[in-house]
Amino acid sequence: MSSKLVLAVTALLLSLSLWQPCQAQQLSLNGKWFHVSAEWKNTGTDEAGLIPIQQPEVTGGHFLYRADFEITQNEMLVVDFKNSSVIGRFHHRIFNDLGQLMAEMEGGIQSESSNPFFLRHGRELTLPFGHYHLDSEIESPFLLAQPEPYLDTQEHYRQAIKPGNALVLLCLGLLLGLAFYYTALAVIRRNVTDILYVLFILGNLLYNGTALLVYPELFGMHWFYLISLPILFSNIAYVFFVARLLDITKNTAPRLYRIGAALVILFMLFILLALIKPNWSLEFDRLGVGLFLSFGLGAGIVRARQGQPSAKMYLVAVIVFFMLGTLSIILNGLSGIYTFYVEHLGLLAVTVEALLLALVLARQFEQLRKEKEKAITDSFDKSRFLAAASHDLRQPMHALGLFVGELQAQVTMPQQVKLVKLIDESVNAMSSLLDSLLDVSKLDAGLIRSFIRPFPIADLLDRMEQEYVPLAAKHGVILKVRPCSAHVESDLVLLERILLNLLGNAIRYTPQGGRVLLTSRRRGQRLRIEIRDNGIGIPLDKQQDIFREFVQLGNVERSREKGLGLGLSIVQRLCNLLQCPLDLRSMPGKGSVFAVEIPLFDAAVHTLSVTTLSGGFAPDKAEKEEFLPARVLVVEDDPLVQASTRQLLASWGYEVEAAASLAQAQQLFPLFSADLLICDYRLPDGTAPLVIQAAEQFYGRKLPCILVSGDTAPEIMKDAQVQGWHMMHKPVKAAKLHSLVLFELKRRSRHPKPR
Repeated sequence: MSSKLVLAVTALLLSLSLWQPCQAQQLSLNGKWFHVSAEWKNTGTDEAGLIPIQQPEVTGGHFLYRADFEITQNEMLVVDFKNSSVIGRFHHRIFNDLGQLMAEMEGGIQSESSNPFFLRHGRELTLPFGHYHLDSEIESPFLLAQPEPYLDTQEHYRQAIKPGNALVLLCLGLLLGLAFYYTALAVIRRNVTDILYVLFILGNLLYNGTALLVYPELFGMHWFYLISLPILFSNIAYVFFVARLLDITKNTAPRLYRIGAALVILFMLFILLALIKPNWSLEFDRLGVGLFLSFGLGAGIVRARQGQPSAKMYLVAVIVFFMLGTLSIILNGLSGIYTFYVEHLGLLAVTVEALLLALVLARQFEQLRKEKEKAITDSFDKSRFLAAASHDLRQPMHALGLFVGELQAQVTMPQQVKLVKLIDESVNAMSSLLDSLLDVSKLDAGLIRSFIRPFPIADLLDRMEQEYVPLAAKHGVILKVRPCSAHVESDLVLLERILLNLLGNAIRYTPQGGRVLLTSRRRGQRLRIEIRDNGIGIPLDKQQDIFREFVQLGNVERSREKGLGLGLSIVQRLCNLLQCPLDLRSMPGKGSVFAVEIPLFDAAVHTLSVTTLSGGFAPDKAEKEEFLPARVLVVEDDPLVQASTRQLLASWGYEVEAAASLAQAQQLFPLFSADLLICDYRLPDGTAPLVIQAAEQFYGRKLPCILVSGDTAPEIMKDAQVQGWHMMHKPVKAAKLHSLVLFELKRRSRHPKPR
């Protein structure tokens, strides 16, 4: 909603409220008010049982207004009340000088009598010339202002009521439109501020629609207490709305927060008292409106001085509301304006406030949208940069790791061995952090794609059991993996990454002697995989925080042995990517249960041979210590990585040649008959598959291959899996490379291929 439109509508409302025809040409009535006791009997001018009073009490009761008037012109007349339309029941009786009843009319919000004039209590009468006596009897649970009967000519009255009626219909239409609009926004945006704004409007719609006769007139709703009770709830909604709009919390504005909390408690007490003393309910409304107006004005001033973005615009809205609203709750009448009521002023105040608040909300949402878009753009740019820089960042780490591996084989003195071990631990820590950061960035940048296919979950569970039971035993934890024969549909590589992270966390945060259970069970068309532990547990108020980057509840000292604080963040992102629900149940001191649900595959499938994230093999100790003489061709375009790989392989006793491109490798084929190929995936003039294809075509046989790359794109991993190549991601540990080289050479010796 634009600010120009809001200002134009506000100006229109104010002009309607000040339109001159509202000043009715009333006939002079010099009457008196009486309180009607139980002894009173309506016998014309008899005052027995009537107690004179200055004016009716706002807490309601049974009252009588008596006045004399003269008819000097033969015109159709209208009798109505000025100042207020909040009247439960009224009964007009007109007597002549002889005490004869000449006319009798009744009505009111609680009355079933129809109104001859739209949204008005006016009643028509025709009297001959002469002197008359008017008795206007009122019975009402409470009064908003001081109703007072007056007489007007029908012709003038019809014109005088038009501005007020137009104001009512326009204001209620605007409020209803805003209520529908912001209800839809609340559903779409799931914004609590929008919901509270709608509740504030709804309370005022019920109050004004009943007080100004719209609901009795159009829908036959004569529930008088709709005038008071909804406002009591609306007052509470407004306090919460201001707190949300201006970001009033225990931390940002503790004093305002306490005042707001006290007001909510007080307003709830008002509701209770209103149910006990319903005739006082409107007075509780009046007091509540005054309190929340003061709170809103004070909160706007304080938060504006504190620099809260929405406070200044809200302050403009609340100042207008404060001025008009204060008048509507303290005035008993409007002097000289007979067809414009105090209720009209209150409705005008609420509508102007609602329009200005809509403008504040629109500006606030627009600001939040821009900030969110900027944050998303910045985050996406950062993630794209990190993801794109992945290869370049991994290269030096890869070379460093290989140099350290070669250095370990050459040092013999205890002090040197200890120093090299510390260097190796530092390199491993840096590599682990780099891998996690790049994984997060790739997920945020949307560069990782899932590859959904059916597979037996048993293979995955078996691998995890083989890898993690010894690790758990090392930590003094008992790990049990329950077998499962189900087949599922998911991305095996990404699902394994999820479960590895969750299982590793469970072991790390379970004390010695504790237990960890990896189990699964069917739930309809899904398989629920649970990792249960009896570890330290997670407090309820921290269970969302643990999925944020670098948050570790049980690692204040930031020990690297307990991870880096990125694992669960990656898990959540991967679960979102796979669209598999992630569930957490935990109690401090009792343990935790992490669970993921994946779709079941309802047909039998063959066991799939899949290369895992760790390399897809598990070489035994004998393989690590064995040596098989061989010639190894290294194809790597980075000089530092090429040199470190070549030197490391040579230190292990292998004959090594190196090339920096596909073209150089093709030149080496006639001169060097390789037994094993270690190749970077991306080269200046091609990719590893092209190198492998060229080598196998030249040698006329299958060539064992190890692909090494800093690129973690899923399509590359899938390609390697399909072809049966082992993929290692930089930086690679020297020991792992050594094990894989031995594994490949041993497999070649078992299954020799003809040249």
